[in-house]
Amino acid sequence: MIAMDLSLESVSDLLRKLEPVFQSMCEDGNKLETLPGGLLTKSNCDVILKVWGEMGPEFLEQVKSSPTVALPIILNRLREKEQEWQKTKSSYMQAWQVELRRLFDGFLDHRGTLFLEHEKEKFSTNELLQTIKSKSFISLPCTSDKRICGEANRVLKTSLELELEDQDRRTTIYSRYEDFVNTYLTLDCGVPSSTEKTSPKDHLSFYATEELYMLVRFLQALRQKVHKTWLLAGNASRRARLLQQDTSETSQEKLFERSMDLLFNLLGANLKTGEYRTELRRVLGPNCYEVFSTSWLIKRCLKLVIRIFAKSSSESMKLVQCSNERDLTNMSDYTSLLREYELSIFTTR
Repeated sequence: MIAMDLSLESVSDLLRKLEPVFQSMCEDGNKLETLPGGLLTKSNCDVILKVWGEMGPEFLEQVKSSPTVALPIILNRLREKEQEWQKTKSSYMQAWQVELRRLFDGFLDHRGTLFLEHEKEKFSTNELLQTIKSKSFISLPCTSDKRICGEANRVLKTSLELELEDQDRRTTIYSRYEDFVNTYLTLDCGVPSSTEKTSPKDHLSFYATEELYMLVRFLQALRQKVHKTWLLAGNASRRARLLQQDTSETSQEKLFERSMDLLFNLLGANLKTGEYRTELRRVLGPNCYEVFSTSWLIKRCLKLVIRIFAKSSSESMKLVQCSNERDLTNMSDYTSLLREYELSIFTTR
């Protein structure tokens, strides 16, 4: 590529020097005995030799001996070569840009793979169980954005429809799941009132089995991925405005919808993983690798949802919502409260 640029530059430079000489010769009508000094430098002679190839030395002698005859021929030949090399350079640049894009996309795919491996390690069963064993109380943030929670639930519901053919079973499982989410993973985000008793709660506490703890962690991660998708859509929208390429289709809302549509197509096997990543990159930009693991999280969530909520109500794990008025410090407190209320999140539908 560098050699091409140098050759093209040297031809263009020689053309700029010879064209005024030829124009002056035509206007005056005089024949040139020799070319003006400085035109037959070594670099210019090398250009002529390169352009004419094997005929270069012979033609160079003719330029020196009969410049009036040779000059129009030189100019025509140099213009042809300039156009030819410009086209070659343009084609080469297009091919190189395609190759650069392929390499860059490959780098981002590799980065996404590493990111996914890190997430798998972070959310491995052993890692989660180790967390349970090392802590008696685990505090997790609860996403309060209703849109984000709704999108996460919609994704799981769609995945459940794709996974299970039995509609009654799907309805039962999702209803139980929805009851659990609405009871334990949703906080009241209303405006706090003047009295503490009527103020929205800022936390919920409950005891759970290992499986349910893992589900909560995966649901939390899934909501974070949906939220990250929303943020990336906002970044892409701002980037379009800065480049003055913004349209009604580049709003944060539209880009988020397109991203979620791509995810649904991936879940429905309408898109392959590579196609999904390429299309998502066009919508959200290069940092979209941060949400490549969303489909993996959905699969993990789905397995746990089916395993936990497909059980009959008699086999269901019992949970107790602990109000701020009653502080549970150990398992005996929980057992006592459980006997008192005998609550279950599952109801017969």
